[in-house]
This record gives sequence, structure tokens and C-alpha cells, in this order.
Amino acid sequence: MKSALRTCVVLALSASTLLAQTAPVTTTKTTTKTRTTRKHVVTKAAPAVTADDLKQLRDMMAAQQQQLDQMRQDMQQRNQQLQQTQQQLADAQSAAREAQAKASAVETASTEQKATTTQLQSDMTDVRSTLTNTATSTQDDQKKVNELAGLLGRFRFTGDVRVRFDDQFQDAVANRYRPRIRLRLGVEGKLSEDFFGGIAIASGGLNDPTSTNSTLGDAWQRKPVGFDRGYVTYNPLAHKFLSITGGKFAYTWIRTNQSFDPDINPEGFSEKLSFDVKSVPMVKNVSFTGLQLYLNETNNTATNASAAVPKNSNDTWAYGGQLSAKLQPTSWWTMTPSYTVLNFPNVDALINGYANLASGTSALDASRIPGLILSSAGFAPNGMTNAICPRTVSGVNIPKFCSNFLYSDLIISNVFKTRKANLPINLMGEYETNLKAASNRSHLYQAEISVGQTKNKKDYQFGYAFTRSEQDSVIASFAESDQRFPTNVLQHRIFGVVKIAPNTTFGYTQWFGRALDTNVPNTVGFGFVAGKPYGYGPTTIQGGREPWVKRGQLDLIYTF
Repeated sequence: MKSALRTCVVLALSASTLLAQTAPVTTTKTTTKTRTTRKHVVTKAAPAVTADDLKQLRDMMAAQQQQLDQMRQDMQQRNQQLQQTQQQLADAQSAAREAQAKASAVETASTEQKATTTQLQSDMTDVRSTLTNTATSTQDDQKKVNELAGLLGRFRFTGDVRVRFDDQFQDAVANRYRPRIRLRLGVEGKLSEDFFGGIAIASGGLNDPTSTNSTLGDAWQRKPVGFDRGYVTYNPLAHKFLSITGGKFAYTWIRTNQSFDPDINPEGFSEKLSFDVKSVPMVKNVSFTGLQLYLNETNNTATNASAAVPKNSNDTWAYGGQLSAKLQPTSWWTMTPSYTVLNFPNVDALINGYANLASGTSALDASRIPGLILSSAGFAPNGMTNAICPRTVSGVNIPKFCSNFLYSDLIISNVFKTRKANLPINLMGEYETNLKAASNRSHLYQAEISVGQTKNKKDYQFGYAFTRSEQDSVIASFAESDQRFPTNVLQHRIFGVVKIAPNTTFGYTQWFGRALDTNVPNTVGFGFVAGKPYGYGPTTIQGGREPWVKRGQLDLIYTF
């Protein structure tokens, strides 16, 4: 179509050009002859078409062709613009329709939103009311939690687990190997600003206060556990120098294992006055401790004087006091001397049979204690080594202590600092005597030296202790239970311990002990066998020398 049009246009232009060049030229010529006028029309011939004319024609056609091409390009651009405009118009219409739909949706949503907002406002009012009530309840609960947390924060757990391997060797006696365990758990803390208290439980035989060990075995039976402590201490904030304790408590005075085994928690009351001193050179503190300790309460139900615990007999208890001080002669030397006086009236109940301490209604006879073996009759967890004298009442032999007991105990402890803070030198000496002993076998001597401490991880301590305890120096029922005998004993002890973790120690103790005097028959009148006093090695004869008893204890202790 476009090509035909272009051809027609070219032919038309060519024809018009030729006609213009060949058109006849009309001229007028007037000839005048005698009064006669004529008019002649002369037609001139058109000039011939030259090469220049053709060239001009071609140039004109080329120029017009260019114009046509330009017009075609312009038309294409206009067509494209028109198409874009049409597309934009369609998009705009689509967008308008969508906008209209959204506007309708928004209007609908707005209507719904108004309803929802109204409902939400109502619900929010309810929520605010609920939140207010909940906040009040939460504050009350939080207050209770804070009070409980404050209460619990005043208390702390204490205790330890000790696993021990214990072996014993003595000539002509079968070797003994015992794996043992000790379990202790307690809680203690402030009851108020002025009162402090705690309770604790521990493993071990319920009738043996001198040991919290339980031997592994016995067909995996459960181990007995009993209350080991229960006490209250009054230490007024306004008078910090005063401390009063009652119940079953840890030792409140300075003592050694020779007078009281470390596992014992005495019962009764204790009062302590402690004063820091600044005006006297070398003296840093002076303390006085009063003691009232109960060993046995008698129910006085016996009907006659021959009973194991006679009618109207007195209770068994102890009373006394201790004076101690803390001295610092130099910056590297600290000394702690203490002197204790402790009286034990009416202690015969301890050897009248532990079961009788509660009932007090039966005489000590062969039917209750076969063979009248005193170690079974008396309260003596590690053997009764005190001198026993029989007392005959109505023809019945009732045992009693030959001696009364009034302790006079002097202990001096020293700590010497060295260049290494974790290696102090510790030196302790003790001299104790029973002021009411029936014989001169009433003295106790002990010395101990050690180097080191066990406060921090990797700390270690090792040392040596020597003890010479005569028969009636202290009551055998309460003295150290791990040594060869409670009294009438010559004892060496070597020990070492290392703190392998902040709460774990590993240690070893080696005991070497034997009877001090084999001429002393501990069971006079009760099961005495000539030449072999009760409790001594089978090869020991009266007046002879008992072979050393060697006892090793390997301990792993976890403390919490």
C-alpha cells in the first residue's frame, strides 16, 4: 500500500514537471497595413529535456523520499507513544478500579474497625481491671517470695561425705580391712538479729556418739542416720561479746581429741564472754566459757537401792569453765593458751549398762550381760579402760568407777608464720590431769607439730602427734575412738593431707599404739582372765608389752 502510494506520488510530480516545460507559449504580433489589422498566434516548440533536468528530478525525488522516511519514523514514534498512552490509560483505569475496591474495603474495614475498637475498649477496660488485680496479687506474691528468699538467704547448708579405707595390723592377730563412709548434712543460720541456730544429721551407730562412720557391707543394708545436732545460740547485736548456746551443739571450748572425740556433739548449755583487747600489748582477745553438760537423766523409778540405777539417784552431768586468750608476741607468732576445769559428778551410770540408763529398773546381773563383760555393760564404744571397782549391794556386784573425775586441762597452741603464707608451723602442747583420781595414774600428755594448712586448693599439711594417757586421766567413754585405747595408751600418729580441689581433700593417717601398762586389769572382778586382761592382744600377758597396733586410714573428703 505504502509502495503504490509512493509510486503514484512520484509519477504525479514527474508529469507536472514535464507539462510545465512543454506548455505552448502564446505571443501576440500585430501587423499594420493599410487600415487592415491582423492578429497572428504563433506557437513555439518546447525545448528538449536535458540530463541536468533529469538530475534535478532525481534529486527532488531523493529529497522527497527522505521526507517520506522521516514522516514514516515520526508516525511510528507517534504510534508507540499512542500505544504507551493507551497502556497507561488502561493501567490507570485498573488502578482506579483497585483503588475504588480498596476504598470500599477500607470503608467496610473502617466500619468493622469501629465496632472492633468499641469492643477492644470494653475488653481493655476489663483487662486493666484484671491487670490491676493481678498486679496487686503479684505484688503480694512477690513480697512473700522476697520474704521467703530473705529467710532462706539467712541459712546455709553444711556437711561432708567421707570415704575411708581403714586397715589394722597386730602381731598374732588377724588383719582387718574396713571400707567405711561418713555422711553429714546440716543447715544453720540466723533466726533473727540476735538468735542463731541449726540442725544436722549424721551416719553412724545411734548408740555411739564417738563415731559417725558406717562400715560398708552388711549385705548392702541401709546405713543408720540420726540427729547429730540441734541448737540455738543467743548472740545479741547490742552485746556481741556475749554468746549463749543450748541444745546438742558443736564444741564451744578449746579441747583436744584426748578428752573428747571429734565426732561428739555435747548436750546442755554453754555461755561465752569474749572481749577484744587493744590497750594491752601482745593481748588480742580474752574469753571465758561456762559449761553445763548433761550425760544422763535418771527417772527415779527404781524400787530398791540394789538396782543398777538406785532409787533417788542423781542425774549424770558435768559443769565447769574455761579461760582462754589470744596472744601475739611478734608479728609472726600467735599463741592461744587455754585452761579448763570440768567436774563430772555421778558418772557411775555410764558403766551400769547403756540400756539401763533409760529404764533403771534392773540390777546388773548375768542374765542381762552374759559373763558380766564390762565392755558390754558399760558405755564404752572403744572399750572401757578406766579402773573399775565392784560394789556389792544385796549380794549383787554392781560396778562403779574407782575414781571420780575432775579435769584440769592446759592447752597451748602456737602458729608461726613463715616466708610462705600457706606453710605456717603449728605447735600444740597439752597437759591434763584428773584431780579426783583414786591413784597416780591420772595424767595425760600430748604434743603435736604440723606444717602447712588446708584453706585453699593445692594447700597441704603434714605432721606428727604423740600421746601418753594414763588409765584414769579422762573418762574412757568419750576419748578418741580411733587410737588403740581411750586411756592407758601410748600412741603415735603421723598424718598428711592435701586439698586437691576447693572443696575436696585427700589424706592419710597412720596410727601406732599399744597399752601403756599391762599390769592394769581394766576388768577387775568382771571376766578377768589371768595373764590376759580384756582388750589386750592375745599374745600379751600381764606385765608384758603389747605388740604395736598399726592402723592406717586413707580418706577422701568432699565438703559442701
